[in-house]
Amino acid sequence: MEIAGNSNVTPLKWSVKESLLQYVRALGEISYVSAVMEQDDELVWPLVADRHEPDGTRIAQYRGEIHLRAHEGLLDIVIADPEVRLTEAQGELLVRTTLDGSDRIMIAHLDVVESSALVVRAEVLVTPSGSMVFGANYPSGTKLSPLTIGGAPQ
Repeated sequence: MEIAGNSNVTPLKWSVKESLLQYVRALGEISYVSAVMEQDDELVWPLVADRHEPDGTRIAQYRGEIHLRAHEGLLDIVIADPEVRLTEAQGELLVRTTLDGSDRIMIAHLDVVESSALVVRAEVLVTPSGSMVFGANYPSGTKLSPLTIGGAPQ
């Protein structure tokens, strides 16, 4: 599962949950901070580091932050600096959930559906901790937007 270490080739493409983004766009605001950008209806997070642990786990860290706010602050979600941990067919998605640079928490399990030298695609399923990040609106096991690492340079 080796992918070239150039951030132009190995961005993370992950739009959290498209229906949530549409909802917040209609009733609140979304702030994009620190390099994350919207491209072709996807959020693109630039690569910071990509390494392999001795056990074969790949750890790819990305930079950027989105802040979702609606209902006068009743909905207030921060997703920042995603980290993807991958083994052969599964993985974990960890993010920071506060503006102060807190530790990452695992918000989703990943089921790899495609893995090649250039791209990894995975289904993203909410964990119990992830459910709490989303205000319990998405129970554990709910599918979020799929995730892609790599692909053609933009």
